[in-house]
Amino acid sequence: MDYFIGLFSLLLICLGLIFIITRSKTVVRALHHGDKTYLELFLCILFFLIPTIVTSELGINIGGIIANIRTAFIFSAAVVGGPICGLIVGSLGAVHRYSMGGISAFPCSLATFCGSVFASGIAWKTKIKPSNLNYRKIILWIFLVFIWENIHLCFFIPFFSNNPYKVTLINILSSFYVPQVLVNTFTFLIICILIFDFITNDPGIMAEKNRNLEKHIEEMSNNFNKNIEQKTQELKFQNNELYLASVTDTISGLYNHNYFKKIILEENSNIEEGKYYTYSIICIDIDNFKYINDTYGHTAGDHILKEFALLIASIFNGYGLVFRTGGDEFTILLGDICSQKAHSLSQKILSSLNTKNFLLHTPPALALSSNKSTISEQSISISCSIGIHTFLPNDKTKDLNTLFYLADQALLASKAHGKHCITYSN
Repeated sequence: MDYFIGLFSLLLICLGLIFIITRSKTVVRALHHGDKTYLELFLCILFFLIPTIVTSELGINIGGIIANIRTAFIFSAAVVGGPICGLIVGSLGAVHRYSMGGISAFPCSLATFCGSVFASGIAWKTKIKPSNLNYRKIILWIFLVFIWENIHLCFFIPFFSNNPYKVTLINILSSFYVPQVLVNTFTFLIICILIFDFITNDPGIMAEKNRNLEKHIEEMSNNFNKNIEQKTQELKFQNNELYLASVTDTISGLYNHNYFKKIILEENSNIEEGKYYTYSIICIDIDNFKYINDTYGHTAGDHILKEFALLIASIFNGYGLVFRTGGDEFTILLGDICSQKAHSLSQKILSSLNTKNFLLHTPPALALSSNKSTISEQSISISCSIGIHTFLPNDKTKDLNTLFYLADQALLASKAHGKHCITYSN
């Protein structure tokens, strides 16, 4: 019965002390954090060293037997404060116990130091800390405390005392063995449970965890949204590049024939809805383009196409859409452009070609005298034939496919009339 009264008194003392100490948020954080700052480590050392020294001086009365609980506090220091805290508390506790003197001063101080090394080593190896503490781990550590207290009582004290080993062991087992083992395991259990409940589940700590978790989730969400936005922009850019590649002619840089057919459908819908008062289509063909390819090569021909495309694009910029619809054929759609304006713009093409020369780089020729390749340059002029058709509001036929056919027929008429001229379809 005296055992239970002593243990109950110890329980009340521990409850009161830990409850008072854990009112300080600084102490709670120091005991809770796994990776401690220097200040938190210092507070943990004080938290366990002071009771280690006090209980060494006073002891705990269990059934009339005075027992010390250094082992419980040293192991608690390793579990809660970490390996460094356990080593420091154990070392200082061992020094203090040795300074107290007495028959068991040396074996008890040695056991205290060795116990701190043992507990700190296991804490370091298992990476135990308050945040991952649970009842299963508490039970395993209680078993370690029980084992070490038996080593303390049954090995260190009898082996290092001046009396015979057997006599000392029998004396320990018959007197303070049970109170000593019981009070240390019970104290360690109380400390771990109270630390687990009062500190690990502390409302302030839990609120801080929730705030940190919310902050982490918010950061992850922001990063996720940024990544999504970045990927979306990249996909938009890639889709835009793919779209441009699908509607653009690779040689001239103008819209291609497939896009021309799509635009024809869209513009026919606009015409049916009455969005255009008039509409002009211009068909252009470079004269004698086959001769240029045959004489100067297809590379020179491609160069002519690029330069000619730049010329007509600059003239019709802002007026309509320019397409390369064939090998050397170009078509221009001019919504709300009358025949006079279409003719004026077309005349600019002919006037520009009258004064413009195209510089060609002919294929390398082998120089017989020097065995070196040379590149010759040659300047040529070109001409083009143009056909135009424009519909008016009173025209019955307003389908652009028909208009394109009529403009193309006008182009053929220009070819027949001697080329490098403009012809209107009727």
